[in-house]
Amino acid sequence: MKLVSSRNDKVYDMRVCRATQFVLAAFLVLATLTPVYAQGFGDARRYNGYIDAEPLLIVIPDSRDCALAYNAESDDWDKVEFSTPLPGEGSPVAIGGDVAVFVHEGVAYGYSVETSRWASIKLDDPKTPGIPVIGGKLAAVIHGDFVYGFGAKHGVWAKAKLSSGSKAKPIIGSTLIKVIDGNVMLVFGEASKRFSGVDLTNGEMVKLR
Repeated sequence: MKLVSSRNDKVYDMRVCRATQFVLAAFLVLATLTPVYAQGFGDARRYNGYIDAEPLLIVIPDSRDCALAYNAESDDWDKVEFSTPLPGEGSPVAIGGDVAVFVHEGVAYGYSVETSRWASIKLDDPKTPGIPVIGGKLAAVIHGDFVYGFGAKHGVWAKAKLSSGSKAKPIIGSTLIKVIDGNVMLVFGEASKRFSGVDLTNGEMVKLR
């Protein structure tokens, strides 16, 4: 006897197929996400003086006049010292699998797991707080009329001037940072040492300041 599938069976099979595709897509997205942590250095006391985000470990001593980073992949320590102690509250630190970034006393600090070293850059207006954002192997800080970028590959900071009074925000993916400032798109990739820019109206490269 020949069996003939009904229309309802076909609709059901199509729904099952779509549901399976959705589950697989969600799994692939989740599998590629990098864990990101954000907390204040004031929280370090509740965590016995350290912030753990393997393979990175950040230690804050009781003196709070320095921060030490341990890289489990290279079995290496690096230390950054401050002229004034870290406050007991605030000073949010953003930590991903390959970078850690925070701002203290008008200076942005970034640690790269790939270089096992801290790097710093002085912000344009040290009196205005800067809040770091992070994604994958990259971090960004929008501060005043400047955007600052940090990447794990080279472990160096870069900055670019925005238009006066710009409200642009960094968009961070797994491999690049985008900032759309009016008609200009600024880009900082995971292999970058500096920002580059393109005019969205005519496709010309923009000379950045």
